[in-house]
Amino acid sequence: MSRRAWLVGTLLFLLGCNAPREDLRPDILLVVLDTVRSDAVSSLGGPAGATPHLDTLAREGLLYSNAFASAPWTLPSHASLFTGLRLDQHGVGIRGRVTADASLVTLAERLRDVGYQTVGLSENPLISDLFNMSQGFERFSAARAGNDAGAAALDLVRTVASWTRSRDVDRPFFLFVNVFDAHLPYRIRGENPHLPPGATIAEARAVRQSPFRICDRLPSPRELAIMEGLYRGDVRAADAKLGAVLDVLRRARLTERLVTVVVSDHGEHFGEKRLLVHQFSVGHLLLHIPLVVHGLPDLAPAEIPQPVDLTDVAPSILEWAGAPVPPELSGRALPTRPDTPVPERALLAGYSDRDRIDWPAAADARFGQIPDEMRAGCGPTDRTFGDMLSLIRFPYKLIWFERYPNELYDLSWDPFEHSNLASVEKDVLRRLEEEAERIAAESGLLSPRSGDAPALDPEAARALRALGYVK
Repeated sequence: MSRRAWLVGTLLFLLGCNAPREDLRPDILLVVLDTVRSDAVSSLGGPAGATPHLDTLAREGLLYSNAFASAPWTLPSHASLFTGLRLDQHGVGIRGRVTADASLVTLAERLRDVGYQTVGLSENPLISDLFNMSQGFERFSAARAGNDAGAAALDLVRTVASWTRSRDVDRPFFLFVNVFDAHLPYRIRGENPHLPPGATIAEARAVRQSPFRICDRLPSPRELAIMEGLYRGDVRAADAKLGAVLDVLRRARLTERLVTVVVSDHGEHFGEKRLLVHQFSVGHLLLHIPLVVHGLPDLAPAEIPQPVDLTDVAPSILEWAGAPVPPELSGRALPTRPDTPVPERALLAGYSDRDRIDWPAAADARFGQIPDEMRAGCGPTDRTFGDMLSLIRFPYKLIWFERYPNELYDLSWDPFEHSNLASVEKDVLRRLEEEAERIAAESGLLSPRSGDAPALDPEAARALRALGYVK
């Protein structure tokens, strides 16, 4: 290409970027920082300087300090994020179902139907067409799981840049991005200020990053500190990627009407309660997540203390986009001021023992046997077996267990769930237990595996194994 042709093309591109768009509805960027727990974020009490780009958005926008995931793992949490429905309504993650049913109506579908260009980019292989997580997106690209731990890379920033040059300039856009850096396996970097003192690269490489070393098999305190240091380095990398995506949109002049939502899908364990990664629990470190909204007009920056969860994101985005908000959604529009009254309601999250998933014979493993093997070193006090629910009627949180005594916490003064109030607040306990048991019965958590759950295909099974959910 001649220099003259290049200059003409660049001028035309810039003129296109600056051309006024008749549709004045906001553009929407929804970013999931996969596996980022709340205390890894500087503005929520994490190490200073760990998440500078997210902290800037929080400082200029709305920071939700009591935001909760719908499940301790990826698929059911994303299903709630994409549909505005609770776990017991969309069914992903319970009754042996890990694939979103095609009858569910997604946020992307609703925005597409009112004229938005819908684009999804996922570095997490689970958030893909393998599990019907791309429904409603006109364009969707996802990483693919490899044969070993990890995934075939998606060049996220370059793909976003390429899309900005080919997008429909006459339509507002909804861009979903999943950033996967913080998920196991944790990357060993040449420089990582979060590693414990004296830790070398060779020592970090020697640590076996296995999600199956729990309870009596837990790694040593030194190994746990190294794993957590590697993780926090990955969180920093995820934040840098968030900054790079925003920079691409800024250079393409796509931030003038941009509303950005950044959230996580779940947290991570590093030895707390004798657990690793994000299985077998509905505790604070897995469910308390960052949530930031930036770019809403005419709102002062604020920390929003009202309790919210992932189901609230879809109705909020629909409202901001001027789209109808169906009354059947369980989520509600996010409060945008610290003093906005919020009606009392239950925030639900759950974990269903995955021995009910139909594991394909072609995957050369019986998925139903793996969770028991993983928990061979766990005893009754670990409370890792069976189904479990988190039911929050703020400030109280009930952890309901299928196989163990239930627990009750007051999150207003005990957010890390150290003081079980089950023997003290008996009336509150009884009321929340009745509600949790009704939900468990109606949702099928206590039912045997049902025949309506489709069997996984071998590629989906490989994706679960590659990401550490099974051996």
